[in-house]
Amino acid sequence: MDENTSIWKITHLWWILISFIFLFNGFGLLYAGFKTDERLWKIEGTIYEVIVLLFIIAVSIQPNSSLSSFITGIYLLSWIISIIRSFVIRNQYLEKIRHDKYQNSRYSHKNGFNEDITKANTSNSISQAIYSGNENSQVYEKPINKKQIEDLNINQREPIKQVNINNAPLDVIAQLPGLDVNKAEKIIRFRESGKAINSLDELKNLLELDDNQIEQIKEYVIITQVNNKSQRKLDL
Repeated sequence: MDENTSIWKITHLWWILISFIFLFNGFGLLYAGFKTDERLWKIEGTIYEVIVLLFIIAVSIQPNSSLSSFITGIYLLSWIISIIRSFVIRNQYLEKIRHDKYQNSRYSHKNGFNEDITKANTSNSISQAIYSGNENSQVYEKPINKKQIEDLNINQREPIKQVNINNAPLDVIAQLPGLDVNKAEKIIRFRESGKAINSLDELKNLLELDDNQIEQIKEYVIITQVNNKSQRKLDL
């Protein structure tokens, strides 16, 4: 699913609804904190739920006391704050989800490649053992040489196609030459602010790229003009 669609965002931001639930408002931030391993959100969610616990104890023991009224006011205030905080951190939460997805994708790809190299090296060792141990045999296993392993490395790389910088997902942008996940996240944040990249110079200034990096990336990037929605290849 495209990470820029509303459906994708809604499916990952359902936990905001928990903040509206009476007595459970802190669990929304707790979920977000554990999902992204964000320590601050875990602490905030815990604080809100501690206030809930104090509220329950106060109204159970002395429902009409001034202390109970004070704690009730504190709880209602924390309830409102937890709802506001959930909306404030939603974009940061989505960025962390994209980042984790991209890192997991890179890790899986790297592990798959390492397994192929290991198999190639193992096959090479077995072939050499057969060749050296059975000199009189008429059947020899052809060993895998260095060039074959290098070719395997090249084949494992995903080809980089031309991408539209104004609507491509984070993991696709991060694969462009000269870019990485941090620069890709910067582009995503720029787009989520309601803006669009209209020229190669804007991209250069936004990411603080040098001329060599621009030279590497310009062949792989296309841009959608905001006014006429037409696509053209970026040029200097």
